[in-house]
Amino acid sequence: MRALLSYLIACFTQRERKASRLALVPCVLIWALLPVGANAATCTPNPSATFSMAFPVTIVVPRDLPVGADIPAPVVQQQVPVDGSVGISCTFTGSETVPAVFTNYQVGSSSGIVTPIGNTGVGYKLHSDTTGSDYVTGTKNLGVAAFAAGPTSCSVAPCHHVMGPVMTMTLVKLQQTLNNPTLPSGKYMDVTIGGYLASTVSLANPIQIVSQTCSVTTSSIDVDLGSVSIRKFTTMGSGSDPVNFSIGVDCTGLTTNLGITFTDAVNPSNQTNTLPLSSTSTASGVGIQILRNGTAVAYGPDSNIAGTTNQIMIGQVNGTATTIPLAARYVQTASSIRGGSANGRATFTMSYQ
Repeated sequence: MRALLSYLIACFTQRERKASRLALVPCVLIWALLPVGANAATCTPNPSATFSMAFPVTIVVPRDLPVGADIPAPVVQQQVPVDGSVGISCTFTGSETVPAVFTNYQVGSSSGIVTPIGNTGVGYKLHSDTTGSDYVTGTKNLGVAAFAAGPTSCSVAPCHHVMGPVMTMTLVKLQQTLNNPTLPSGKYMDVTIGGYLASTVSLANPIQIVSQTCSVTTSSIDVDLGSVSIRKFTTMGSGSDPVNFSIGVDCTGLTTNLGITFTDAVNPSNQTNTLPLSSTSTASGVGIQILRNGTAVAYGPDSNIAGTTNQIMIGQVNGTATTIPLAARYVQTASSIRGGSANGRATFTMSYQ
């Protein structure tokens, strides 16, 4: 290499004195023939590691699970031999890397660590360790630390890449509304290491995604607060005797965390705990409160999204019909009160998480 480099310099100097640009081309070609220092490990193929992930045939997704959240389902893992009998054998002598290409077969472009499954509104993510931190997606250059030589470290070559040896697949909700899609079985991803097929990941069976929901059995409720004497109100914040009512929800066959949000039907931006009287009311100086466990609830936006402002979590319902006990009362909102009709209107939105 040293002799060839000396010839190149001499050639370049000689042609430069003759001031001929074209004469420089042969010298450049000679430079291109110089060997390049190795920066990639040497790999040879073994039988590829095969991961066949078997989910339940039906998975129920909470209807109001946030977009981007993992779908609650059994964790699906599979292990392959760690003795180097599968995967790719690569010899490392230093800090070389090996190109790894993760190919998706479900017609969706990866976004971060999540790969969409067609247009189903569901995606998947894979990780190749037991902690869930080593997600695999896209194209990467893998160093020696990404490989394993059986149960030992990769301090000696050759190393055998076995993708894990534990591979875990997790399903992810990618859009708000899921119209009960079916996730197809078959190949989902393969991994090529150093130009050789190292691993394949397949879904063993089709999966029916079912959106979880419940039905409200009391969709319209009229609460009669009765006739209340003005003498009942003694100061700001004082109130009338509460009148009980309830909202019925039927979640037969489902398990869900139930939430509810009350919204001011006239002023949806109202986030206080008091509902103003309607414009047709003739009374003044009072408002209406809805009570849960004796405490006035605050109003929020008409939304079923988890974490909505002032959403009240009722708790888990396990496959049964249930009722949500509530109460309502008048509350003094001004220093003086005028008698008359006192009506208000609120809506409620259920959330199943």
